[in-house]
Amino acid sequence: MHEGYGRSMLQDPEVFPEPQEFRPERFLNADGTLRELQRHEDPSIVGFGFGRRICPGMYFAMNYNFIEIATILYVFDISKKKDQFGNEITPVVDFQGFIR
Repeated sequence: MHEGYGRSMLQDPEVFPEPQEFRPERFLNADGTLRELQRHEDPSIVGFGFGRRICPGMYFAMNYNFIEIATILYVFDISKKKDQFGNEITPVVDFQGFIR
């Protein structure tokens, strides 16, 4: 499968400056509130395509992810691991992206 379509749209440096960097602040206004994204900026829309080529399972996938995350948050107590002395261990995060 050709990866160029979604990848090039989600990594366009004109829309997302420094696209390889994890920078969630690019989705915030100056006052820290979430800014309203244009359709071409929204990764949850761009990743599924547009027009006649839109993924038919887009709404199923979005709802499935919501239910899955809500279930995990309901069932599990998520916290940092502790060492033998009871100190929290902060893991090193290597963010490579969510959509492949």
